Amino acid sequence: CRVAPLNLLFVADVVGRPFEPCEVGLAWGPAWSTSWFHLVGEVPPPLRGRTLELHVDLGFTAAHPGFQAEGLAYDATGRVLKGLAPRNTYLPVEGDAVDVYVEAAANPTVLTAGFPRTPLGDVLTSPRDPLYVLRQADLAVVETEVRALGHDVDVLLGTVTTMLDGDPRRARVLTALIDSRLAPEGETSLLDRPEVVAVRDEPDPRQQIRLF
Repeated sequence: CRVAPLNLLFVADVVGRPFEPCEVGLAWGPAWSTSWFHLVGEVPPPLRGRTLELHVDLGFTAAHPGFQAEGLAYDATGRVLKGLAPRNTYLPVEGDAVDVYVEAAANPTVLTAGFPRTPLGDVLTSPRDPLYVLRQADLAVVETEVRALGHDVDVLLGTVTTMLDGDPRRARVLTALIDSRLAPEGETSLLDRPEVVAVRDEPDPRQQIRLF
Protein backbone atom coordinates (compact mmCIF):
# COMPACT_ATOMS: atom_id res chain seq x y z
CA CYS A 1 0.00 0.00 0.00
CA ARG A 2 1.26 3.44 -0.91
CA VAL A 3 -0.46 6.78 -0.48
CA ALA A 4 -0.21 10.26 -1.96
CA PRO A 5 -2.29 13.03 -0.32
CA LEU A 6 -2.84 14.89 -3.53
CA ASN A 7 -5.87 16.80 -4.73
CA LEU A 8 -5.32 15.67 -8.30
CA LEU A 9 -8.30 15.42 -10.59
CA PHE A 10 -7.19 12.84 -13.13
CA VAL A 11 -5.73 9.37 -12.76
CA ALA A 12 -3.31 10.18 -15.59
CA ASP A 13 -1.69 12.70 -13.24
CA VAL A 14 -1.19 10.00 -10.61
CA VAL A 15 0.02 6.91 -12.47
CA GLY A 16 3.79 6.79 -12.31
CA ARG A 17 4.14 9.36 -9.54
CA PRO A 18 6.08 8.44 -6.37
CA PHE A 19 3.93 7.34 -3.44
CA GLU A 20 4.74 7.16 0.25
CA PRO A 21 4.59 3.63 1.76
CA CYS A 22 1.63 3.05 4.05
CA GLU A 23 -0.19 0.26 5.82
CA VAL A 24 -3.56 -0.52 7.33
CA GLY A 25 -4.17 1.83 10.25
CA LEU A 26 -3.12 4.96 8.34
CA ALA A 27 -5.13 8.07 9.21
CA TRP A 28 -5.98 9.95 6.04
CA GLY A 29 -8.24 12.59 4.57
CA PRO A 30 -9.01 16.02 5.98
CA ALA A 31 -12.60 16.98 5.13
CA TRP A 32 -13.31 17.38 1.42
CA SER A 33 -9.79 16.32 0.41
CA THR A 34 -8.71 13.58 -1.99
CA SER A 35 -6.05 10.97 -1.27
CA TRP A 36 -4.69 8.42 -3.72
CA PHE A 37 -3.78 4.89 -2.68
CA HIS A 38 -1.66 2.61 -4.83
CA LEU A 39 -2.32 -0.99 -3.82
CA VAL A 40 0.29 -3.39 -5.15
CA GLY A 41 1.29 -6.96 -4.40
CA GLU A 42 1.71 -10.50 -5.65
CA VAL A 43 -1.03 -13.11 -5.35
CA PRO A 44 0.31 -15.96 -3.15
CA PRO A 45 0.92 -19.11 -5.23
CA PRO A 46 -1.72 -21.21 -3.38
CA LEU A 47 -4.40 -18.68 -4.41
CA ARG A 48 -3.48 -18.36 -8.08
CA GLY A 49 -6.10 -19.59 -10.50
CA ARG A 50 -8.90 -19.08 -8.01
CA THR A 51 -11.57 -16.37 -8.06
CA LEU A 52 -10.22 -13.51 -5.96
CA GLU A 53 -11.34 -10.11 -4.76
CA LEU A 54 -9.54 -7.26 -3.07
CA HIS A 55 -11.50 -5.93 -0.10
CA VAL A 56 -10.75 -2.30 0.74
CA ASP A 57 -12.20 -0.49 3.76
CA LEU A 58 -11.36 3.20 3.65
CA GLY A 59 -12.73 3.70 7.16
CA PHE A 60 -16.41 3.32 6.42
CA THR A 61 -19.05 3.34 9.13
CA ALA A 62 -22.18 1.21 9.16
CA ALA A 63 -24.43 4.17 9.88
CA HIS A 64 -25.23 5.05 6.26
CA PRO A 65 -24.71 3.53 2.82
CA GLY A 66 -23.24 6.85 1.71
CA PHE A 67 -22.66 10.44 2.87
CA GLN A 68 -19.13 9.56 4.01
CA ALA A 69 -15.83 8.41 2.48
CA GLU A 70 -15.97 6.88 -0.97
CA GLY A 71 -13.49 5.68 -3.54
CA LEU A 72 -13.05 5.02 -7.24
CA ALA A 73 -10.62 2.29 -8.29
CA TYR A 74 -8.53 2.19 -11.47
CA ASP A 75 -6.17 -0.37 -12.93
CA ALA A 76 -2.58 0.42 -13.87
CA THR A 77 -3.66 1.75 -17.28
CA GLY A 78 -6.14 4.22 -15.78
CA ARG A 79 -9.21 2.17 -16.65
CA VAL A 80 -12.03 2.46 -14.12
CA LEU A 81 -12.66 -0.79 -12.24
CA LYS A 82 -15.51 0.13 -9.89
CA GLY A 83 -16.46 2.31 -6.98
CA LEU A 84 -15.90 1.67 -3.28
CA ALA A 85 -18.64 2.45 -0.77
CA PRO A 86 -19.55 1.42 2.79
CA ARG A 87 -21.59 -1.58 1.63
CA ASN A 88 -19.63 -2.35 -1.50
CA THR A 89 -15.95 -2.73 -0.64
CA TYR A 90 -14.71 -5.36 -3.10
CA LEU A 91 -12.59 -4.99 -6.21
CA PRO A 92 -12.08 -7.69 -8.85
CA VAL A 93 -8.61 -9.23 -9.11
CA GLU A 94 -7.29 -10.57 -12.40
CA GLY A 95 -3.98 -12.34 -12.91
CA ASP A 96 -1.23 -13.06 -10.40
CA ALA A 97 -0.59 -9.51 -9.21
CA VAL A 98 -2.49 -6.58 -7.74
CA ASP A 99 -1.84 -3.11 -9.16
CA VAL A 100 -4.73 -0.80 -8.31
CA TYR A 101 -5.07 2.94 -7.80
CA VAL A 102 -7.84 4.16 -5.48
CA GLU A 103 -9.02 7.76 -5.58
CA ALA A 104 -10.37 8.23 -2.05
CA ALA A 105 -12.63 11.16 -1.21
CA ALA A 106 -12.80 12.24 2.43
CA ASN A 107 -16.40 13.40 2.44
CA PRO A 108 -17.33 14.32 6.02
CA THR A 109 -20.40 12.79 7.64
CA VAL A 110 -22.80 15.69 8.08
CA LEU A 111 -26.00 13.65 7.76
CA THR A 112 -26.72 13.22 11.46
CA ALA A 113 -29.94 13.34 13.43
CA GLY A 114 -31.29 16.85 13.70
CA PHE A 115 -28.77 18.26 11.23
CA PRO A 116 -26.84 20.21 13.87
CA ARG A 117 -24.56 23.05 12.86
CA THR A 118 -21.09 21.81 11.94
CA PRO A 119 -17.88 23.34 10.61
CA LEU A 120 -17.52 20.31 8.34
CA GLY A 121 -19.99 21.67 5.80
CA ASP A 122 -17.41 23.85 4.07
CA VAL A 123 -13.78 23.21 3.24
CA LEU A 124 -12.97 26.74 4.48
CA THR A 125 -14.22 26.00 8.00
CA SER A 126 -13.38 22.31 8.31
CA PRO A 127 -10.52 21.21 10.57
CA ARG A 128 -7.50 19.81 8.74
CA ASP A 129 -7.26 16.69 10.90
CA PRO A 130 -7.72 13.31 9.13
CA LEU A 131 -11.28 12.00 9.28
CA TYR A 132 -10.73 8.38 8.31
CA VAL A 133 -8.47 5.40 8.98
CA LEU A 134 -7.61 2.78 6.36
CA ARG A 135 -9.00 -0.40 7.93
CA GLN A 136 -8.55 -3.11 5.34
CA ALA A 137 -6.78 -3.99 2.10
CA ASP A 138 -6.97 -7.78 1.86
CA LEU A 139 -7.21 -10.47 -0.76
CA ALA A 140 -10.20 -12.79 -0.37
CA VAL A 141 -11.03 -16.06 -2.09
CA VAL A 142 -14.55 -16.06 -3.55
CA GLU A 143 -16.49 -19.29 -3.13
CA THR A 144 -19.25 -18.68 -5.68
CA GLU A 145 -21.42 -21.55 -4.46
CA VAL A 146 -21.26 -20.33 -0.88
CA ARG A 147 -21.92 -16.75 -1.95
CA ALA A 148 -25.01 -17.80 -3.93
CA LEU A 149 -26.25 -19.78 -0.93
CA GLY A 150 -25.66 -16.75 1.27
CA HIS A 151 -27.83 -14.60 -0.99
CA ASP A 152 -30.61 -17.21 -0.82
CA VAL A 153 -30.37 -17.40 2.95
CA ASP A 154 -30.36 -13.61 3.24
CA VAL A 155 -33.58 -13.40 1.22
CA LEU A 156 -35.21 -16.08 3.35
CA LEU A 157 -34.18 -14.43 6.62
CA GLY A 158 -35.46 -11.10 5.35
CA THR A 159 -38.75 -12.76 4.47
CA VAL A 160 -39.02 -14.26 7.96
CA THR A 161 -38.61 -10.88 9.63
CA THR A 162 -41.59 -9.50 7.71
CA MET A 163 -43.93 -12.35 8.71
CA LEU A 164 -46.23 -12.31 11.71
CA ASP A 165 -45.17 -14.53 14.61
CA GLY A 166 -48.11 -16.88 14.03
CA ASP A 167 -47.58 -17.26 10.29
CA PRO A 168 -46.95 -20.98 9.60
CA ARG A 169 -44.65 -20.08 6.71
CA ARG A 170 -42.24 -18.60 9.25
CA ALA A 171 -41.73 -22.00 10.87
CA ARG A 172 -41.42 -23.71 7.49
CA VAL A 173 -38.69 -21.34 6.35
CA LEU A 174 -36.74 -21.64 9.59
CA THR A 175 -37.09 -25.43 9.55
CA ALA A 176 -35.84 -25.53 5.95
CA LEU A 177 -32.83 -23.43 6.92
CA ILE A 178 -32.03 -25.79 9.78
CA ASP A 179 -32.44 -28.82 7.49
CA SER A 180 -30.12 -27.24 4.93
CA ARG A 181 -27.29 -27.66 7.42
CA LEU A 182 -27.54 -31.43 6.96
CA ALA A 183 -25.11 -33.04 4.54
CA PRO A 184 -24.28 -36.59 3.42
CA GLU A 185 -21.92 -38.48 5.70
CA GLY A 186 -18.34 -37.36 5.21
CA GLU A 187 -19.31 -34.05 3.60
CA THR A 188 -19.49 -30.57 5.09
CA SER A 189 -22.77 -28.68 4.94
CA LEU A 190 -22.57 -25.43 2.99
CA LEU A 191 -23.75 -23.55 6.06
CA ASP A 192 -21.00 -25.17 8.14
CA ARG A 193 -18.17 -24.10 5.86
CA PRO A 194 -15.74 -21.60 7.40
CA GLU A 195 -16.64 -19.06 4.69
CA VAL A 196 -20.07 -18.68 6.28
CA VAL A 197 -20.15 -17.40 9.83
CA ALA A 198 -23.47 -18.05 11.54
CA VAL A 199 -24.23 -15.89 14.56
CA ARG A 200 -27.44 -16.68 16.37
CA ASP A 201 -29.63 -14.69 18.73
CA GLU A 202 -29.02 -11.42 16.93
CA PRO A 203 -31.90 -8.90 17.02
CA ASP A 204 -31.95 -8.79 13.22
CA PRO A 205 -31.60 -12.26 11.65
CA ARG A 206 -30.52 -10.67 8.39
CA GLN A 207 -27.20 -9.86 10.05
CA GLN A 208 -26.48 -13.51 10.82
CA ILE A 209 -24.52 -14.39 7.69
CA ARG A 210 -21.22 -12.86 6.70
CA LEU A 211 -19.65 -13.86 3.41
CA PHE A 212 -16.15 -13.45 2.03
